Amino acid sequence: MKQILKKEKSVFIFCLMYIGWLTAFRYLFIDTTSQSLFASFGISLISYLPILLLAFTCYRKEMKQWLNLHMLWPPIIGLIVYIAVSIFIYFLLASDLTIDSASFIYTVVEYLLMTGVWEEIMYRGIVYTTFKTKRGKGFAGLMSCILFTAAHLPVLMSGHTNDIFGFVVLSILISVIFICLFERTHSLWLAIFCHALWNLNNTIAFPLFIYLAVVMLIEQLIKYRKRKKTMKKTKLSSSYEES
Repeated sequence: MKQILKKEKSVFIFCLMYIGWLTAFRYLFIDTTSQSLFASFGISLISYLPILLLAFTCYRKEMKQWLNLHMLWPPIIGLIVYIAVSIFIYFLLASDLTIDSASFIYTVVEYLLMTGVWEEIMYRGIVYTTFKTKRGKGFAGLMSCILFTAAHLPVLMSGHTNDIFGFVVLSILISVIFICLFERTHSLWLAIFCHALWNLNNTIAFPLFIYLAVVMLIEQLIKYRKRKKTMKKTKLSSSYEES
């Protein structure tokens, strides 16, 4: 059963069914989500349940690699720097800024722990990896972009934007960026944090590339430190051999 669900056609059909599920939730509960934070959180959690079930029943081994904790530290440190600088700039430019703490915490939790995690597991993890195995990176990337964009079309129902063409182009563009991050790091963590920060853009409006620059700088420092340790070990071993 697990092998059947992990096949390309099964994943594609699952995605279409999930998009229908998500569309129904957006359509039925759009008024509720605008009124109650608790109701909004619960509805969001239920809407991601199909991804959670598929991931934990069929992709447990893959998820250990995608969510390797060793790859978590650079994105977390980058996130702390990003938020600290963003808040500093906010208060510097707008002294009268007021933040609804309950709404802010809910937004961060939803975008980071739910939207960022589960959408990246679905479209960059499950979809991209499944199609990449037999069809290659190009076709896998195309399918990931199409399904990711299709899943976000229901957002247009909520009236967030009337520019359909711009919305589609932007969705494809960020999907490609997240795929590149996944390919570069072989982990979903950086894509998850970037996805969350992209969604949080209305709350913490600071250029996303600053976050990426900080994370990549941290990664380079870690690599430099590892190289230094390796060089020291090599020198020590060569000196022992000479003596």
